[in-house]
Amino acid sequence: MPLIYNDKSLFLWQIDETEEQLFAGAMLSSEQCEHLATLTNKMHRLQWLAARNIAALNLNTTISYKLNGAPLLVDSAMNVSISHTDNYVALYVAPHKCGVDIEVISRNAQKIARKFTTDTEVEIARKLYPENPHLLLWCAKEAMYKSVGIDGAEFLKDLIITGSTNENTLLATAFGVPTKLKFFVINDLLITYDY
Repeated sequence: MPLIYNDKSLFLWQIDETEEQLFAGAMLSSEQCEHLATLTNKMHRLQWLAARNIAALNLNTTISYKLNGAPLLVDSAMNVSISHTDNYVALYVAPHKCGVDIEVISRNAQKIARKFTTDTEVEIARKLYPENPHLLLWCAKEAMYKSVGIDGAEFLKDLIITGSTNENTLLATAFGVPTKLKFFVINDLLITYDY
């Protein structure tokens, strides 16, 4: 089983299985099998199946979706957030609204930085993650966006990085409500999640 990180609330899966192997462990309903048949991108199919393997094997449940498209865990009071990039999938569960984002650490987010961050935020992130501060901010704001669940939330105006508390925690506000985001690097990935 390629679960490379598990702290009982945050799970990271590295996909090295075939689609058939992932399908066997995914506990899919007939409705989910029908949905899988509509996915045409091979990597997207693998990521979708890997998320369901995480839920089945570690949480003894399956994933469905709310009307707004946000994921939910079937028969569970826990909230869930899912992120994927390349051959990795992260699944984060919490009793509160939650968000997670993962990105390959070599991704260049600086090219679009003016669309989602300010110079002040970049300086905060540079102190914590000088290797790629723009990517840290992108990940943090993606996680916040998922957590607040408000369509149309603006990264520049509504999701603000305000400071840090230590080497791996950002302070922020989402629509004026304070929040904290943790981050860490594992393998070639940057992972950010709210708590």
